[in-house]
Amino acid sequence: MSNEEEFSNLLNDRKLIELCNATKKSDQWTINKWYGKEERKFIQPLKSGSDIDFSKILNASCIMGIKLSKDKVTSTQLRKLLTGFQIVKEKTKNSEINAAHISRLKLNLAYITARNSNITVLTDLLDSMLGKEKYSDSTDLKSQFDSVVTLLEGVIAYHKLAGGRD
Repeated sequence: MSNEEEFSNLLNDRKLIELCNATKKSDQWTINKWYGKEERKFIQPLKSGSDIDFSKILNASCIMGIKLSKDKVTSTQLRKLLTGFQIVKEKTKNSEINAAHISRLKLNLAYITARNSNITVLTDLLDSMLGKEKYSDSTDLKSQFDSVVTLLEGVIAYHKLAGGRD
């Protein structure tokens, strides 16, 4: 069994901590090849907005965390990104999320991407998940936004677990 098959089996069995530990010893080429396969299954559905559920968010955050750890994205860069989302989450605790909040987050994503192109896989996903069509007439904006924050929190956790550096 190849490393990629082993990684996919661990992912499908939801052994995400074991998966992160197994990927620590792998090279970037192997991780990129595995990521490309799993991206179609877990990341693309989140980008398109179809069938977003907690298990997909959890698996996507694990895959993304592993990929970013191999791409040498630092924990500090990820935490700075999360801080912007947490500020909006706190500000909208007792009110509605509006287009201005989403616009500010999208500007932050653009700035962070310009500073480090290795983070593009994550910022592209977050940008897609924050798409205005998902936030226009929906009645459950808070839970949609919370899903994005949960994804980002998971990415940071799995990034660290997979050997991501500070």
